[in-house]
Amino acid sequence: MIKVAYFFTGMWYNFRVALTPNGGKPRVLVSVASLNTEAKLRYIKQEKAKYDAMLPKVQQPEKPKQPINLAELEACVGHERFMEIIRKANRCKEMIDKYRELCKKFERKEEAVSVVAGYYNVSVPTLYRYIQKFEKFGYEGLLRLPPKFIEQRGVIRTSINEEVRRIIRGEYLQLNQPKVTHVYNRVQVFCKFNEFEVPSQATVYRYIRDMERNEPDLICMAREGEEEYSKRYMHKVHRELPALANAVWQGDHHKLDAFIEYNGKPYRPWVTLWYDVATCTARGFTLALHANGKTITQAFRHGVLKKQLPQFDVTGVRDIVLKTVARLGWLPDELQSLSGWETPLYGLPEQLYIDNGEDYRSKCKKGLKHEGWEYSDQIRSLNSNLNIDALFCTKYTPWAKGNCERFFLTLTDQFSRYLPGYCGSNNKKRPAGLKEDKLAAKGELLTLDELYMILEFRMHFYHSTVHSTLG
Repeated sequence: MIKVAYFFTGMWYNFRVALTPNGGKPRVLVSVASLNTEAKLRYIKQEKAKYDAMLPKVQQPEKPKQPINLAELEACVGHERFMEIIRKANRCKEMIDKYRELCKKFERKEEAVSVVAGYYNVSVPTLYRYIQKFEKFGYEGLLRLPPKFIEQRGVIRTSINEEVRRIIRGEYLQLNQPKVTHVYNRVQVFCKFNEFEVPSQATVYRYIRDMERNEPDLICMAREGEEEYSKRYMHKVHRELPALANAVWQGDHHKLDAFIEYNGKPYRPWVTLWYDVATCTARGFTLALHANGKTITQAFRHGVLKKQLPQFDVTGVRDIVLKTVARLGWLPDELQSLSGWETPLYGLPEQLYIDNGEDYRSKCKKGLKHEGWEYSDQIRSLNSNLNIDALFCTKYTPWAKGNCERFFLTLTDQFSRYLPGYCGSNNKKRPAGLKEDKLAAKGELLTLDELYMILEFRMHFYHSTVHSTLG
């Protein structure tokens, strides 16, 4: 080794030139003190890594895997991404099931792994990795969680005591939906009584915000109830649509979001509908002040028999009817030319899918406003005479009749909101300044017959529009 000294800009630097034993270019070893700060830190990091490698490795205890909430995962990544993750996990589970089945037939497990890997076009190490994850963590180990979800689940407010954390959760997860300020006041009292350090109000706010973001299903169940949780987070199956028209009719009632005039007073009428699931058409319907067994039977009769569009005479209708027609985007002459047109939508259904009559009777006993819902006797007698099967849906499941519910939403968006007495479905959607009593007294609301005539034409235009799903 040769020592060389250089003088540069008034400072002495010592270098050591190390000759390689096998020839080649010599290496220049520079003093650490002569390096800049960034180079010194890099050198210290490299030396520390060498030292750590020499120490005996201590097996760290593995942290327990936090259980995965599928509703939380779907809320984080979205429905499409969630379904893709589930599909891939199911495919991995299918490989493992096939592997276990073949292990009983082959003497060596390696043969079973090779066969399954070749069949599913994956490598053998990949299949082994799936098997190990499943044996260690179960089905959750097969879920490929995105980094976004993993980061959210790792948020823990360590500045909050564990007992204080339980108080926050217990106070916030109540059906009376307490405000965060109330929760913080309760936390203050608890901490002072137990001589704990009181967390700041911002810390409590952040912890509750983390709960709402990472545990939306738990928040919904605790603060909004089981019914709302079932609607938003409970897993549901998709029913296969029938292939033929008139195979399945769904029946339901809907209270229109508009007032009409009847005997000088405003009323919100009910629509009773029979909806053909295969063709997405409204086969039979009727309008009435109250929905009951009679309206169900009348709407059913309307759907079975041949029918014609009502007569529309421009000179014989009131101005309020012409104004309503104009708001709906129709021409009076067009409606007059369609008068008497016969619709091809008729015939007997094979099966009826309707609400549970006992369910509505129980609602009446509880004092809810659903008078006159006892139509099960009429429907059962009608079905027995016409040899039609009836299927009653599970109570408290509005999504079971999703076709009807979706049609009623379309009816509101394309029809009810353009009627002169539109009031919205609740007080928040009620138009400002609406006085239905004054409108009824002045004759500025439609009558039941006028509304039914306009609804007939509305159904015709709906059936004459290309359906986005059916084409």
